[in-house]
Amino acid sequence: MKKVCINKCFGGFSLSNAAIQRYGELAGLNLVSKDKGYNNQWYIDSVDDENFFSIYNIPRDDPILIQVVEELGEASWGGAAEVHRTWS
Repeated sequence: MKKVCINKCFGGFSLSNAAIQRYGELAGLNLVSKDKGYNNQWYIDSVDDENFFSIYNIPRDDPILIQVVEELGEASWGGAAEVHRTWS
């Protein structure tokens, strides 16, 4: 069976800053943030629009994403999101 991450809440799929940082560590990405309060904007290597990092480009079956959600549990959830790992 294949593991996937899904959002079980009325909000859109999102990850916490801690989850994004952990994803970057595991993926070997140098993610830097532009502080926007609750939800930072993330970039690869430098704060430049060309380097914008979007969690929406991460496939929901990405093994690193699965690992982050399993490791952090509820701490991986972003605003108005309830991200869970499930099997398909």
